[in-house]
Amino acid sequence: AVVSTQSTGNIEGLGGTISEEKIGADREIRSILAMPILTDTRQVLGVVEILNKKGEERFDRNDESLFEAFTLFCGLGIYNVVNFERLLKANSAQKVVLEILSYHASASKDEVAIIERKEIPSASELNILNYDFGDHTLDRDQTVLATVRMFMDLDLVNKFRID
Repeated sequence: AVVSTQSTGNIEGLGGTISEEKIGADREIRSILAMPILTDTRQVLGVVEILNKKGEERFDRNDESLFEAFTLFCGLGIYNVVNFERLLKANSAQKVVLEILSYHASASKDEVAIIERKEIPSASELNILNYDFGDHTLDRDQTVLATVRMFMDLDLVNKFRID
């Protein structure tokens, strides 16, 4: 029943006494209900099987409906675990990228001291207000000074409380 359900994705129910050799069980099996655990795209994740309905020979439609609800919850649980694991993996990757970027984006104390000693030129001196401005003409220090000028002119220093 499990193999058939796994390959077809269909509900399998068997009733009557089933030979122990047929399913490899060490007890009498009177009834089996096997149901697939499906993804949202109807791909089979696994199969759940229940055996020997208490007091009756076969599982009925009501049993199937209840069991189907159970397998839906199983599918949702597995889906949530898989997505949570993906989220954790993505967060870990993001942390690594942020650490690398912050390492490369940080300046040494000497570099900061050099920039602090320089006067911040006006926007017109830097030519940053012209449509044809291109930062590729600026060296590294001039790029930093132009960025500071833009922050000051846009009042980002006060808005974001930058020291």
